[in-house]
Amino acid sequence: ALVYQVAWQRILALHTGVGVYSVALIVSAFMAGLGLGSHLGGLLSRRLDRVRALQAFALLELGVGLFAASSAWLYYDLLYVRGGALYAVPWCAALLHFAALLPPTTLMGMSLPLVARAMVRDGASAARTLGLLYGLNVVGAALGAWLAPWLLIRELGLRHAILVGAVANVAAGLGALALRRRVPEESPPASLPTPGPDDGGGEGASLRLWLGLYALSGFCALALEVLWTRCQVVTAGRSTAGARVYDA
Repeated sequence: ALVYQVAWQRILALHTGVGVYSVALIVSAFMAGLGLGSHLGGLLSRRLDRVRALQAFALLELGVGLFAASSAWLYYDLLYVRGGALYAVPWCAALLHFAALLPPTTLMGMSLPLVARAMVRDGASAARTLGLLYGLNVVGAALGAWLAPWLLIRELGLRHAILVGAVANVAAGLGALALRRRVPEESPPASLPTPGPDDGGGEGASLRLWLGLYALSGFCALALEVLWTRCQVVTAGRSTAGARVYDA
């Protein structure tokens, strides 16, 4: 995901520039898709048993890989070369960025809830398993964000750097399909109770409070990312580690 974010942001910056507003718009569109996908993946995972959840995860990975393989053509050859005039109006450019990034990022966001459904065996081990999955996901994201500009884009160019990510997605999907035989069959999980309205001060109100606080935490984290990135650009320069110009 972060290999794609670095590469796609470099391509989409050709449409709207490399200013702080453009970067913030692209990052917000990327994260909006991840958030939407996470919600949809959570809803879907409740209806699947462990084997089918792993199969769904595999299909998502294959879908992301196939989209990524054609993304350079979509974002550069089609939207930039042929449809560059569509980005002349700021609000239209914002909508195009969101429309271009929401499909793949939504698929990416759905993956963690589904693989968590496949791996969590019981309530006692849920917290540890989810923490491990999320931690590994973040470490992998950091590695992708580091390798993309410093190695992949520099040595291979943007198109081939994206293809490396696509191959990795396909490998993850095929690996998940191979592993599904090791997951024991089980009946679909029973529907979980959903919090309903209460008299105030009950579990529903507490859940809404925690959701609001968690959303505020994400707001602060992404705001700081944009601000810190802006500061680092000033001190380290604009190029992503001397990456090659896009190899059309």
